[in-house]
Formats: sequence, structure tokens, C-alpha cells
Amino acid sequence: MARKIAEETKEIQAKKRKTKSLEDDIYKIDFGATEETENVVKTLPKSKRGRKKKEEKVFEFDDAKKNEMIANIDLMREKIEQGQKFINDIVETKNNKKQTITAELDIEESNENEEKNTRRKRKAKDETDTGVFAELLKKDTKTRKRRSKKAEQPGDIDEGIKINAKDGVTDVFLDDNEYRIEMQKTEYNLYTKNSGSSYIIVRDSEIRVISGDVYLVLHKDHQDYEIITNQDFKINYVIDNLERKDNVVNFKLTNLTEIVANEEGLNFIIDEEKVIENNLEDNKTLIISEEDGKVYLPYTKAEIKNEILEHRGTKISDLIEEKYIYPLDKYKNAIRARFREGYNLMYKKEGKSRRSAILLGIELMFETNLHPAVISACKNLEELDIYLDCLEDNELEKFSCFKIIYKSLPMLHKKNKVQEF
Repeated sequence: MARKIAEETKEIQAKKRKTKSLEDDIYKIDFGATEETENVVKTLPKSKRGRKKKEEKVFEFDDAKKNEMIANIDLMREKIEQGQKFINDIVETKNNKKQTITAELDIEESNENEEKNTRRKRKAKDETDTGVFAELLKKDTKTRKRRSKKAEQPGDIDEGIKINAKDGVTDVFLDDNEYRIEMQKTEYNLYTKNSGSSYIIVRDSEIRVISGDVYLVLHKDHQDYEIITNQDFKINYVIDNLERKDNVVNFKLTNLTEIVANEEGLNFIIDEEKVIENNLEDNKTLIISEEDGKVYLPYTKAEIKNEILEHRGTKISDLIEEKYIYPLDKYKNAIRARFREGYNLMYKKEGKSRRSAILLGIELMFETNLHPAVISACKNLEELDIYLDCLEDNELEKFSCFKIIYKSLPMLHKKNKVQEF
């Protein structure tokens, strides 16, 4: 094997020596001026002849051309910078919007979580009310027993009141179920049996009054009061949101002013005037009723409020009864009534002179088709003129200042007898 490798190596070296001798013969050329030399030169490739290199062109510009090119370059650079700034502004705006949306989503999520937590706490509180009151009643029983023992000792005074305020809730323990609570704007005033003219001020939104085995819970939410109690109660208002579970009732009241508690139960007092005021609407109807012998004049909510401000302390119901409801007998003598109502319209409502009022009264006296209550219902002279024009043209359906309703009793008409308003 070794001999074979040595022989192959000798052959490779012999080939290399032969190739080198050939290369040396190729480059041994006589550069004398012989025909062979010229033939060799002619046979060389064209690229190896003495060809001159191509001269490079050199561009020369005058100063104006240079300045123009520089200006164009500066303008292009400025446009590129403006474009980059525009792109940066867009990117920044998008980032700001993204951050704003993210912040709003975070706030919304936080609010939703807060509402869920509030509802969960409220639900847990409602579910544990029964247990809480059972524990409070148990503590109250122990306290009253301890007080009764102390009261047997001479010189001790048992006021029969214990107050515990914590976490926005005030618990009041009473020996006797006789007390009164007045509702204020931001607080409760609690009068007890033996308090006399003094009272307890509670500024928490929720108050719980426990007496023996009965209790009352009041929770104020803006203008509404949520009430939970296991006592019988009376109220001068209709409740449509009452819920009852076992012996416990739960409902809400608005315009609550006072609660009176005694051994018979609770009495909730609602401010009827506030209820009327809240439910008060414009009345755009004149009712002339022979059925109940009354005339009901139209009025607006603004008029009622102005009248209340002028007559403070007057009930709204009494004001409406006095100012806008008249007996029908007031218009029994139609001629005299037309003169009187025309005079009042011109002198009191329009603020004109007595002479003008008398002239209008005389003019209306003999308008036999005009009911004097219509004059009373008109707010100004313009409404009366519109009604008289519609009456003259027999087109009363076009009169739109207020609606007129006649409620007449059925009666037999005598012959040759013409009824006059």
C-alpha cells in the first residue's frame, strides 16, 4: 500500500514539472522587429493593443445653476422634514387617542367595579339585616335588664336611651316605643318620650331605632327614604312599591316629613302640599258645571307658584279652591256678572284706567251669548277678543286659548222660553 502511494506521488510531481516547463516556453518571446513578432502582435486580442483610455467628462456649472440646485435641495429637504413632522404628529395623535381610550375604559371599568361592589355590599347588608337586628335586640334586652337593676338603687337615673354610631349608621336603643322623628335636609331630629323640648340630632344617612322586639330603619337617598320595619303602620298616602317578607315590610317614600311611633305602631306623615306641587300641571280647561254647582277656571303652574309666594303659609289646595273655583250662583245674574268680569279684566288684569274698565263692562253687558265665566277665564283682553270673534263667526271650535266644557243638568224647556247664559 505504501509503495502504491509513493508511485502516485512521483507521477503527480512529474506532471507538475512538465506543466511548468510549458508555461516558461510561452512567456520566452523575442521582442525584436521580426515578422514573427509582428504576427504575434497582430494575433493578440484587440483589447491588448495600445488603445487610449476613454476620457471622463467633467461637468462644469455656473454660479446661478449651482444656487438653483442648492435651493432645490434645501426645498426638498424642507418638504421631507415637513412630511416627517406630519407623520410624527399623526403617530402622536394616534398614541394620545389610544391613551385616552385606554384611560376612559379604565375609568368605566373602575366605575362598573365600584357599582358592583356597592350592590354586593348592599345585598349582603340586606341579607344580614335580620341577623343584625336579632343581635341588636339581644344586646338591647341585656342592657335594659342591667339598667333595671341599676334603677333599683336609690339616686340612679335611667334615661332609657342608648346610642351607637358606626360606619355611617346610628343605632338608637329605647326602652319605650314612643318617639317622634322629624326629617330635615341633612339630618334627623329624634324626640323621645321623656326628652321634653330637647332632641337627638342624627347626621348619618341611616338611622335604626330599636325598642324591645320592634325596630325601624330609615335610609335617606337624596329625596327618597327607604324604610324597613316589622311594625304596623299608617300613612296618609298611597304606597305602590311595598314589599313584604315574613313580618318585615320594605318600601320607599318621597316628601316624608315626620314619623310618630307609639304602642299601636308607626304613623308616617307625608307633606301633601309638596306632593301636590310636584304633581301640579297647567290646567287649560274651563268647566261650567251645573251638576255640582261650580265653575272651575283654568290656571298655570307658574300662576300658582306666584300666588304661593305672595301668600306664604297658604296651602296649594286652599289657594286653588279660593282663586280658581267659584260657585255657579256667582254668575246667576248674567248681565251684572258680564259687567263685573269685564271691569275686572280691564282694570285688574290689564292695568287700565277705571274709565276704560267701565266702558268694556258696559260693552259686554248685552253680549247675551257670552257666558260671564268665559270672561273670568280669559287671562287678558286678547284672549277675550279672539273668543268674541269666533263666537260672532260661529266657529268656536277654532278657539284654542283654553278648552270649555259645559256640564248641564237635564231639564224640560218651556215653550216660548229662551234660556240666557
